[in-house]
Amino acid sequence: MKAFYTVIVMLLFGSLACAEETVQVNSKLLSGFIKEHCLQCHGASDPEGDLRLDNLGPELSTQESIRNWHRVFNALRNEKMPPEDEPRPDAGKLKAVVDHLYVTLSAAEPLVGRPPQYKAEGIEIPDANAEEPLAKIFSQQAAVQYLDDGAVAWANSYRCIACHTSGTYMAERPVLTKTLGPPREEMLKSFTDAVNTQAASKGDFWYVWRSLGLAQWDKHVTGKLSEPAAAALREMFSRQQEDGTWDMAQRRIQIPHVTTRFELAVQAARAVTAAPGWLDNLEEEDLRQGVERLKTYLREHEPRHDYELALMLRVDTLLPGVVTPQERDKAIAMLRREQLDDGGWSTRRMSDPSNWSLRLDPRLVGTLQSKPDALNPGSDAYMTGLAIVLLRESGVPTADRQIQRGISWLKSRQRQSGRWWLESLTFPVRKPGDTPGDKRRHFTTYIATAQAMRALDLCGELEPVISSK
Repeated sequence: MKAFYTVIVMLLFGSLACAEETVQVNSKLLSGFIKEHCLQCHGASDPEGDLRLDNLGPELSTQESIRNWHRVFNALRNEKMPPEDEPRPDAGKLKAVVDHLYVTLSAAEPLVGRPPQYKAEGIEIPDANAEEPLAKIFSQQAAVQYLDDGAVAWANSYRCIACHTSGTYMAERPVLTKTLGPPREEMLKSFTDAVNTQAASKGDFWYVWRSLGLAQWDKHVTGKLSEPAAAALREMFSRQQEDGTWDMAQRRIQIPHVTTRFELAVQAARAVTAAPGWLDNLEEEDLRQGVERLKTYLREHEPRHDYELALMLRVDTLLPGVVTPQERDKAIAMLRREQLDDGGWSTRRMSDPSNWSLRLDPRLVGTLQSKPDALNPGSDAYMTGLAIVLLRESGVPTADRQIQRGISWLKSRQRQSGRWWLESLTFPVRKPGDTPGDKRRHFTTYIATAQAMRALDLCGELEPVISSK
């Protein structure tokens, strides 16, 4: 396969594979494009996102060079660069560059092995894979370090609020403050900086997760509403749709964390209710109307699959009276019914693959449907953690037999690195047409780890590292 990709690169784009088996990008194709569209922000003087392109060499022989070219590829592919206020590249030239980088990166990655899952100055977390050995004993310290280091590495490497890492960290880690100590200040700064400096060209998803993270910090760390959180909430509602939701149509989904407008609306409800005193002191009429639109949408929404049905329990916890007692009982009964014999729950059992999202790549559907265990997927840490969290938040006691079986499953499945493994379901295979790198970093592992720790905390399984005040 490596030789095949290298031949494709040479035939289509003129990239060279040297005797030392290195691959390089086509400088002739890229140098003029980068000079015209990229160097103004990514030159030697104060480069945006710490990404310099004026001295980025053509050879893809190290993880660092591949990572930087991946950043270029992802920004161009997702049309995030050049910024909206800059001249747009010629469509034909842009496509040629994106296609070239895809093929070249696909050829280069096998030459240097699997990349780290997270890497930044002073932090390098090995790749996430199913072969990583299980931990001999459960270690909360290793799990916390993984969550903290992964989030900081992401924030230091990318100016991006991503649901799978920085968004998850700020949504879940502050809740653990009383048990595990405060979250990392670097993450608060990255979210606060996003309020003050980043352009309003982000998708609705970004605004919701930014608000949620800042609100959770205010609730669980400082105990008072901050101006960045209030500003983030105002901007979040400025993006709200007439039906009370936020637009997800252009997102490439990260099952199980970014799937439908309903799920994003639930995250928005978390933000609204977490921000200390925000709802009680709401004076702006447009914001009050926005909250009512959100409640109306959540009240009237018909869950499209069991995953959304499970999240109705969170809506009920956040906004009492929005979910009927019958809907609540139905959701609890579903989760009890879906627990597997080993004590865990399975994300892939929560929906038919074709129904996860309104907009789903058919290649992903085909891949999930063709898996050897497609008809009988096993337990995973994300859904097991989430099921326990939702049941506990709904009043099911820790002593409940099903809760205890789920906790036992989680404590026996931690890996040596401190994380819980979960294969990314966004692009689970590598083949022509897939995005380089989407599978191999398995960011859903990070989401699963955060959810597992929340579940363990709610069941009294974590040892406090500081005294509660």
